[in-house]
Amino acid sequence: MILAAYHTLFKSDFINYNEYSILVCDNSKVNEIIGIGTTIHKFVEIKGQFIYLLQMAYHLPSFEVCLLLPQIFHQSCGRTFSIF
Repeated sequence: MILAAYHTLFKSDFINYNEYSILVCDNSKVNEIIGIGTTIHKFVEIKGQFIYLLQMAYHLPSFEVCLLLPQIFHQSCGRTFSIF
């Protein structure tokens, strides 16, 4: 599995996009990254303010889930958050 910020199944999740063909091996099969680009995520702070996070993401349509790692989210924001 790739240790990256975000994986998505959908090309429509990207605000910009570059096509690639990169094979990635995990424990059970080989997956193909078919694109890399930027996605935008909207979060709400405890005080009600919106936070928009621009994140580099891989387009992996063969994955079974979309994955945003919380550790990468916190590193990208540079702020303190509480997760409930």
